[in-house]
Amino acid sequence: MRIVISGATGFLGSFLRKKFAQNHQVISIVRNTDHCPQPCILADRLQSMLLFKPDIVIHTAASYGRQQESKKEIYNTNILFSQSLLEYAVESGVRLFINIGTYLSPEINYYAYTKHQFSALGMDIAKNTDTCFLDLHCNHFYGYGAGPANFLYYVASNCRQNNDIELTSGTQKRDFIYIEDFFCILDLIINNQACYQESLVVPVGSGESPVVRSVVEYIHYLLQAENKLLFGALPLRDHETDSCVNIEFLQKIGFQLRYSWKLGIYDWFAKEGWIMS
Repeated sequence: MRIVISGATGFLGSFLRKKFAQNHQVISIVRNTDHCPQPCILADRLQSMLLFKPDIVIHTAASYGRQQESKKEIYNTNILFSQSLLEYAVESGVRLFINIGTYLSPEINYYAYTKHQFSALGMDIAKNTDTCFLDLHCNHFYGYGAGPANFLYYVASNCRQNNDIELTSGTQKRDFIYIEDFFCILDLIINNQACYQESLVVPVGSGESPVVRSVVEYIHYLLQAENKLLFGALPLRDHETDSCVNIEFLQKIGFQLRYSWKLGIYDWFAKEGWIMS
């Protein structure tokens, strides 16, 4: 199959590009041609997608607001660019458009708000077309190749550098999913298209829900770190909620969790060379 991946140079996009390229033709959407994986489409020339006639689009590109982006920049990426991408996908006859959405409440921040806005818009655009719009409400994924914007990488990096870390109380529950399991879910979705004939929301996670404090302390233990974990130094965010994904739909299409959160973190650190495997 021909698969278009947006955000193909980011943490998630680059991982998916390499994995799917083993069995499919992958076309990357990138902002510029520096270190551009081939073949590629420039983000400001989405009409080029019409030439490739892709079967599937996986939309990972997003603006999180962590690089001091303005609200306008976040809006342009998460809504305007996303809308254009979906419209060209529909025009190209794409069968399946997979949107990497968020489990976060829209009240949490502007990133979450715009992601939910596009989710609703995407459902409307795909209505009465041949394109199925799957909105994946993704929980926290992590793994090899993650960067500073990833919470678990942030914790691990500071532990390795022996920097004390200011944290919330850590009592909130989070569903962390290893990127290897995340790829398996996407692969199953692509290979089970008969299971969904119309657009829908799909919760994506591991089905496990440890408290954040336990995960942070496990990272600290694995890395044999000596820095201080300052729990309670930061307030919880407004509208903070616990998360644990109901993976019933994922199980119906054949998903079985391979990596518990502890095993996933261990495997990740071993691949990075941070611990002895």
